[in-house]
Amino acid sequence: NGDLFLNNVSLGLYADLVHRRESHRRRGEALARLRALLLLARNRSTLGITVDGQPVETHVTLIANNDYQLDLFSLGERERLDEGRLHLHIAHGLLPGSWDERAGERFLIDSTRGRLHAARDGEPTELDTPLEFTIEPRALHVLLPPGS
Repeated sequence: NGDLFLNNVSLGLYADLVHRRESHRRRGEALARLRALLLLARNRSTLGITVDGQPVETHVTLIANNDYQLDLFSLGERERLDEGRLHLHIAHGLLPGSWDERAGERFLIDSTRGRLHAARDGEPTELDTPLEFTIEPRALHVLLPPGS
């Protein structure tokens, strides 16, 4: 929807965790992350979203720039940065052990909630739905010093 992200945007439990952690941190509460985790453990509702018009029942959705590895020992690792495709990861279960993955240049995510908590590149934000995610292949240029 016109906002840029470099690595990923998450929706659902992880985004809620980021939002709650930040609100506890701002109040100066010790163990802000642990408190946020405990509060989220009580919330078992799914996101209630559609992806490209198809209903999806999930607690966590991740839209990533290029293919992300989502296993325990390489979370967020990528083989390449220049693939030029978005990857949509939809988690199964409250604590995801498996993911559905789709790749493309555009995804449309909608919700009856109208506004979703999100974490854009790890920072809390709220996004109005519908959300249109598109990629601009090769839009980022990296400059290296000579001899690198």
